[in-house]
Amino acid sequence: MKAVILAGGLGTRLKSVSGDLPKPMVPVEGRPFLEHLMEWLSPSVSGFILSTGYRAELVSRHFSSSFKGLSVDYCVEDSPLGTGGAIRKVFESFSGERFFLINGDTFFAVNLKKMALSHMRSGSLMSMALKPMKNFERYGNVGIKDGHISSFEEKRFVREGLINGGIYVLERSLAKYFPVSEKFSFEKDVLEKHIADLDINPFLSDSAFIDIGIPEDYLSIRDNAAIFRL
Repeated sequence: MKAVILAGGLGTRLKSVSGDLPKPMVPVEGRPFLEHLMEWLSPSVSGFILSTGYRAELVSRHFSSSFKGLSVDYCVEDSPLGTGGAIRKVFESFSGERFFLINGDTFFAVNLKKMALSHMRSGSLMSMALKPMKNFERYGNVGIKDGHISSFEEKRFVREGLINGGIYVLERSLAKYFPVSEKFSFEKDVLEKHIADLDINPFLSDSAFIDIGIPEDYLSIRDNAAIFRL
């Protein structure tokens, strides 16, 4: 499967340390966070589709049309489409029955081959990687019932639960649940709205996880990319 990476975000909360760079392009040990992410993904995927928007030219100039011997294609937003609109544009632009979907501002060291196998065995339209976590309030808690994801709770303090790790497997037929509006949220307008119909397959992993969405977390790895090599 190819990896579709959502790399179009402004990164408003990160601007104090990222300047005008797209969030996935902030440097970690002198190379873009996105490059480290793609390097980690490369043994497990057949190519890349980068969904870009804000300062898209910086991303395409850096990666061009190939990376580690794999093709790199681009799906560029002319105006912000939200996560949902960006994914729908990928469905409309590229062929293939299924793909990995990866958030471009997080790293979650799941075993992608095992996740793909779990997805195929489940027969679901979609699988989502979940990270067990304790004492958190920055993320919403994800509920599981009868082997499927059953709820997405609002952000609040949770002593112990599961968070969405930002890695998915999507089937092309999932596109029918995407609204026709131009700009919308994948999380709110697809996942939460249609949760009863989607039978989302959960894939749990307690592997290393980092989210560079806020300065504190980004600065913790800016000069040390060891997390990508675990």
